[in-house]
Amino acid sequence: MKAPAIFALVVRVAGLVFIYQGIQSIIGMVNLINMRYPEGTRLIIPYASVFNLILLACAAVWFLRGAPPLQSLAYPKREEESPD
Repeated sequence: MKAPAIFALVVRVAGLVFIYQGIQSIIGMVNLINMRYPEGTRLIIPYASVFNLILLACAAVWFLRGAPPLQSLAYPKREEESPD
């Protein structure tokens, strides 16, 4: 395997890590909702938790698609010189 292919694989593995973190965030939110609260207490899900979940999902999708700007920055495509 050449270096650009290995880098692309590492980028996609980072996407899998973001998926794992997103699942952990969902589990935390479900646990928060399922907790027993004293009677009369309102359940409030912090906006930061929802925002964190959205960011993790966006990062996971972007990295799983290969993060094209990141790959073009790391390994720019060289234009073939035409013989003139």
